[in-house]
Amino acid sequence: MKNTLKFIGGTTLFVVSLHASASDYEVITVHGSATHMQDVTPLDSQRDISPDFTDTLNAINGISVNHNGPVTGVLQYRGLIGDHIPVLFDGVGIAGAGPNAMDSPISHIMATSNTQVNIYKGVAPVIAGPETLTASVDITQNIDWDSFSNTQLFWRGTDNGKAQYIRAQHEEITEDIYLSGTGFYQTSDHSENGNSAQRSQSFYKRYGGQGQFGLKQDNGEWLGSFQHQYTGPSGTAALNMDINYIAATWARLSYTWEAPANAEVKMTLYGNRNTHDMDNFSLREISEPMAKRLNSVDSQLQGVKASWTNATWQAGLQWQTQAHNSLITNPNSENFAIVNFNDVQRSRTNAFIHYTTTDSVQSFSFGVQPTQVKMHADNVSHHMQQNQVSIAKLVNDFNTADKALSWQFIDWVGNYKRVLNPNLDWFFDVGLKHKAPAYTQVYVWFPLGISGGLADGNNYIGELALKHETAKSINTGLLWETPTLTIQAQIYLSDIDDYITGMPSTNEAVNMLSMMMSNKTPLQWSNVNSQLYGMEIDLSYQISQQQNLVLKASISRGRNMDNSTELFRIAPAKLYAIWQIEHERWTYRIKQTLVQNQDNISLLNNETPSTGYAVTDVISTYRAATGLTVTIGVNNVFAKNYQDHLAGINRVGGAEPISERLSALGRTFSIGIGYQF
Repeated sequence: MKNTLKFIGGTTLFVVSLHASASDYEVITVHGSATHMQDVTPLDSQRDISPDFTDTLNAINGISVNHNGPVTGVLQYRGLIGDHIPVLFDGVGIAGAGPNAMDSPISHIMATSNTQVNIYKGVAPVIAGPETLTASVDITQNIDWDSFSNTQLFWRGTDNGKAQYIRAQHEEITEDIYLSGTGFYQTSDHSENGNSAQRSQSFYKRYGGQGQFGLKQDNGEWLGSFQHQYTGPSGTAALNMDINYIAATWARLSYTWEAPANAEVKMTLYGNRNTHDMDNFSLREISEPMAKRLNSVDSQLQGVKASWTNATWQAGLQWQTQAHNSLITNPNSENFAIVNFNDVQRSRTNAFIHYTTTDSVQSFSFGVQPTQVKMHADNVSHHMQQNQVSIAKLVNDFNTADKALSWQFIDWVGNYKRVLNPNLDWFFDVGLKHKAPAYTQVYVWFPLGISGGLADGNNYIGELALKHETAKSINTGLLWETPTLTIQAQIYLSDIDDYITGMPSTNEAVNMLSMMMSNKTPLQWSNVNSQLYGMEIDLSYQISQQQNLVLKASISRGRNMDNSTELFRIAPAKLYAIWQIEHERWTYRIKQTLVQNQDNISLLNNETPSTGYAVTDVISTYRAATGLTVTIGVNNVFAKNYQDHLAGINRVGGAEPISERLSALGRTFSIGIGYQF
């Protein structure tokens, strides 16, 4: 398994493989200065016991995952959450159906033998995609044409929750044809926390399959993939409803042409469709039959992307459009119907041009990207609009408003890296980047708990007059490397004008309805001025040929500069220490996670302080010459009972206190058996 740290004109691109290679060490390569460093974070599917690979993502410095349920991880990077961090698949987008990110982008990750997580850190260049305020994440599946046809089988089981994960893949590889098929199945009962108490709504069930093909021609290459994934009844204790089902299907087709003058032209067609039902009665108790709610939602996305690249220049065009619908009903009342989103359309067109120059001492890149985002929504309705004046006013105000919206902006980014001496590099990034509002921040017309995955328990209302966000960002750092020691340190600052967050609503009709339904004053999506800043340190020390030590430390802060308050759900400072030992066919790994208490909280979002914690994981892997691999692990060795600051708030009750953070997984024994032939 390899992790690759590339410098693209100064911007760090962190590449994480989700499969095991012949060597158990994860190697980080710094391209441009011919340097290398080790990283021993457990990143392959055999050691990651989380159902959606959030353990893998959490182990990357600066990345954290907000959990509202076992399969609903919402990505956070340097204080930016959810839609603020685009998650791409082979360079193109995907649209979830759930307005609360139950089918978040990272929930679509399916590990295959060639799956990688590519993370642009710092101020990502324009080639990383549009609407990236700082970083972007790209899940790629690059074909290894030098590999051989093979079959891979893997099974893992745990004692905690009796979780199981099964994966099978077959690859047929010739000189110019690649065919691959992958299937997986995963399930878990209720798991337990460190006190051996049941964790609320911690069960899940998912399965799916993927096919991939590649075809080489004289001057070109075709690549295609198709994936379908089904999530069955699964808990989301931090949200008002649980997952009934999610059916997610996506497809991509691309052609790359090796053009004259060492240039490359690439065209990609892509799309996905998700359907999703969630309710508040099938998987949790409800006291009043008339309080039952079923939310049926769907989404679809189509797009096309074209690019041209040579040794110095990159240029491209992209267009994509997505649609969303949402209907809330009550199975005990045929008249109950709230049309929440009706044919919401969000389309985006962008172009980019990117220049790079490099020599033995320095490298520099600069890119520009104009973007236009358009949105539109059809009229809505509520079964009570004829009888309730406040509801009638909200319906009428929304339906008569101009719902055809548009935002235009131009991003630019400069990245610079300089070799100060044979062991020391300096890099500096600066950029002006933008993002238009999400459809949930604009078109929520009735006060509901639709927060895009924030899961703070508040009701939210949209704002048609939202401005786009504008981030002025800098990132700088040093990289020191010797044959045995690598240290990378970087600091960052982002001033974000018109940052979109919830502020107390002043709409009397909205406030009255919200108080009637939940006794809560709703928040309205609003533009404020904010600031995000922090630092990251990565250290890798090769103790000996068989031993390696990695330390990763990060600190993030987020402030609402308009009222000098904290932003919501910012990850606390954390430190990973990973010690790995190789002995013959065995690999032993000890990971210590230290997380500081978090007192910088958003009172507006009902956020409460959290205490720090320390957790130890131990994993050992044996690789036989026959292709057999056995992995034995103990996560949370000392059965620490703790609540991560980014964990969702329990809305269900049960064994865990309601309105408190959900507990983390307790001590968990796991065994994984893989076989490749």
